[in-house]
Amino acid sequence: MREWVRRLEAQPSAWFVSATMLTAVIVVFCGGSLGGNAPTAGQSEPLTLTLSAPQTCETESGGEDFGVRVDAAGRSEHYSIGWYVPGEAEVTWTASGGAPPYTLTIDGETRDGTGAFRGASGAGIVSCALTHGLAVPTRGSLLDMSDGGSDIAASGRYFSEEPEVDSGLKTIRATVTDSTGGTAEASVNLYVILEVGGSGDIMEGGKTYRLFGDLMTIPEGIDVEIGGFVSTDGGGGLSFDLNIANHDAWVFIEIWPSGLRVLGRDIPPTSATGANAGLDLNAKVDELTELIGRPPTFSSSSP
Repeated sequence: MREWVRRLEAQPSAWFVSATMLTAVIVVFCGGSLGGNAPTAGQSEPLTLTLSAPQTCETESGGEDFGVRVDAAGRSEHYSIGWYVPGEAEVTWTASGGAPPYTLTIDGETRDGTGAFRGASGAGIVSCALTHGLAVPTRGSLLDMSDGGSDIAASGRYFSEEPEVDSGLKTIRATVTDSTGGTAEASVNLYVILEVGGSGDIMEGGKTYRLFGDLMTIPEGIDVEIGGFVSTDGGGGLSFDLNIANHDAWVFIEIWPSGLRVLGRDIPPTSATGANAGLDLNAKVDELTELIGRPPTFSSSSP
């Protein structure tokens, strides 16, 4: 059913990033005075790093991919290639001052699928995972031998441990190192939007998700779970329900080519005032309705 549902999406579920860029600049002059004096003749300018990223990065949850090994006797075995996350974003950097050449570490990595992060300016691809471990190199033609991984990231990036993939704020941190070992750091925020849509998927309060082509932000103070699907309009449409977790309350949503529309709600009197948590659930559903289609709001700066 989910494949049929995807054809109703108002826009493709491909993982994409906003064209609007966010930029952070941090200057660190290692080995020099902290007094802020301008460099004298013969001294280099302070090492500076500028980092830019798109506003959002969209992704599905990804998973673990497996390959097949065959020994000399013809026996085969499955083994883990690693964990993949489909969504990625391009960040750009500019370094100046210090003593070139420059090498960089961005989001804990020194390279992407196209090469090492180096030079006075350039672009690199980072994962949409909120946090992740070390990337593992692909070995041979693993992608051709893998059982799954049809949604693997374009870079072919795998991680050795399961990454954290969810909607939320991601801080991308970068460090540039010059030829003397001096360093400068910069960081910038982007918002990860997780695509959901299966029965049982949980959406947490305060986060924005991609749901059947539309954006849905869950109000603070409640979590919701996607329930079952029902045909409407004589089988020509589709609706589904959202269960407000820990409350005997439901919201009914219809999928339209133009986006999602709230059809109604079922909030018993014992839940209407949020007796379990002191919440006004009717007000929360009103807020959820108002937030459908709105992008997340956040600060691009990071500590």
